[in-house]
Amino acid sequence: MTQQERAARYLAKLPAAVAGQGGHAATFVAACRLVEFGLDEAAAWELLCEWNTRCKPPWSEGDLRHKLVDAFHSTEPKPGFAVTGRPQVRGAASRDVPGCDHARSSHTGRVTAAPEPQPAPRRPLRLPMLVRGTDRQLSTLANLRGLSVSGVRLASAKGLLRFADYLGHSGRFILDQSKRIAQARRLDGLPWSEGVKVRTLVGSQAQWPVGIMEAAQCGVVALCEGSPDLIAACHFIHVQRRTDVAPVTILAGSARIHPDALPLFAGKRVRIFGHVDKAGNKTVERWTEQLTDVGATVDAFSLDGLSQADGQPVKDLNDLARMSAADFAARPCLQSLFP
Repeated sequence: MTQQERAARYLAKLPAAVAGQGGHAATFVAACRLVEFGLDEAAAWELLCEWNTRCKPPWSEGDLRHKLVDAFHSTEPKPGFAVTGRPQVRGAASRDVPGCDHARSSHTGRVTAAPEPQPAPRRPLRLPMLVRGTDRQLSTLANLRGLSVSGVRLASAKGLLRFADYLGHSGRFILDQSKRIAQARRLDGLPWSEGVKVRTLVGSQAQWPVGIMEAAQCGVVALCEGSPDLIAACHFIHVQRRTDVAPVTILAGSARIHPDALPLFAGKRVRIFGHVDKAGNKTVERWTEQLTDVGATVDAFSLDGLSQADGQPVKDLNDLARMSAADFAARPCLQSLFP
């Protein structure tokens, strides 16, 4: 019997999630069990979707996908579980007093120090076959986002933008050489499914600043939120001919910067382009505090009060590219976006 068949039999015995009766916990447990069986993302997703049909009501695709992503983040395959179909338990020697910092030896009665916890190995991203993109794909994305083709091409040249057929559609991916996070959007700008415009691949670390490893030789960093603003930063880097500036983004804008990445900002001049809203202001404050603590020189560029060509307010760096040429040229502060 294959692991997937074992997992399917196990999941069939699990009670379905019922709203108001611990449904969130039940669904997360089901997802974690699939990870413990050692299934890959595709196999686990297939079985979880089948189990979801029994839930009352069934989860939306987006919510169910988040449960599986969280399970892969917090759970590791357990060979013993995969064989027996039973959760693994610790031996009697380690079941002394809850919260105790030591484990008692079952043979000698001696008290021995508990081993230091080791971080779980990072799960590699399961990426489709990615390519740099054709001129047509680059042009399509540029037109969709209101950016220059040269700016989009720069994002591709830096290895931050890739393309692939994904879930039956042509998709654009944001990632970097670290392979710690990858995020996909449809190239045509439409949602993957109802209410789901962005797919963050299983195994991604939401706090990782995409592009920071590529910034090693640059003294200036343009730090922004989300994938549209990353490509917009490349657009402005090209337009203002600032080859010394590295575009960096955190795809989950509200997240803190990953501690592994903070030393990579040390000694750099960082300009933050936050979103124009309350959450964006808090994000700027959070990142400023983190980066200052590691020795970066930090400031923030305010986009508040600016308008796009259609009269709508500028809310992020991508919106800034949609200002009329006359309004843009009339504001001296915009002629040099980067320090």
